[in-house]
Amino acid sequence: SSMVNNGGIIEILADTVQNLGNIMANAKGNTGSQGNGGQISIKGNNIVLADTSKIKANAKEQGNGGQVIVLSNKKTEVSGTIEAKGGKTSGNGGFVETSSKEVLAISSTAKVDTSANNSAGKAGTWLLDPMDLVITTSFAQVISDALQNNNITVQVQGNICSGGNCTQNGSGNLTIDQGVTITKTGSNRTVLTFLADGTFFNYGTINQAAGSVLEVVIQAQDVN
Repeated sequence: SSMVNNGGIIEILADTVQNLGNIMANAKGNTGSQGNGGQISIKGNNIVLADTSKIKANAKEQGNGGQVIVLSNKKTEVSGTIEAKGGKTSGNGGFVETSSKEVLAISSTAKVDTSANNSAGKAGTWLLDPMDLVITTSFAQVISDALQNNNITVQVQGNICSGGNCTQNGSGNLTIDQGVTITKTGSNRTVLTFLADGTFFNYGTINQAAGSVLEVVIQAQDVN
């Protein structure tokens, strides 16, 4: 019999998805077993993950974190917890995507964890991929908390046109609002990446606490 007990695959597809409970694709098995986190895909026109929502695709003892994809056509609202953590003794963090072809709203209660969950592994990545985005004070706090153990990529897209038809109608601008501060704490090295089809407006501050390590990458049509 196999000693590998990977998490399963969960796919949810509907016009409107609202989750107030638990969606789990964690690795299985006894103490010391190997197993990667599973795969969870949630797609719809409108997606609401309430503050009681818990979505997890974690490894158990030895293994990599899984993958969680949340993608809407119109609006994605995230207020709950999403995890794709590595194993307690070995393994790397997984991948979480919270995206929308139009509007992405991240509440102050949202928590995303793609940590390795052990001293030897590498942090995973949280991808945020909306049409246009303004990072407010409460949003920045969620990013700051996540940066302790997650690489974060914020990718903003504008119009996507083919054959005269556009599937989006945005500027592709990414803005850190005035007075907003994003702060990296903790000793784990992580990367904060900003990608914008339009202009990256930074009216705030990105800094790191003493003893922390943060790499910042900015790629945009223009930087203001």
